[in-house]
Amino acid sequence: MNAAVFNMWEAVVWCLAGFICLMYSRLKLYGRNRKLPAIAGINFLVFGLTDLYEMRTGAWWSPVWLLVIKVSCISVFIALYLIYRKKHA
Repeated sequence: MNAAVFNMWEAVVWCLAGFICLMYSRLKLYGRNRKLPAIAGINFLVFGLTDLYEMRTGAWWSPVWLLVIKVSCISVFIALYLIYRKKHA
């Protein structure tokens, strides 16, 4: 499997995770804490879109703005995880 096909499937997985998180954030069962899954959903969607662009360039570090967005998304994932752990520890 070449890199472009892998990036396409990776984008599908991240965007699907994003839609699931966004739908979960809309459930009444989650109560007042809807922000974390909503932020995670948007972040997954952005991360998936960067993979679609990466299909064209073939590199996650080029152009530089793509690298910045990917690092930002990963930073948000780490922050969300730490917030989740703090709330549920």
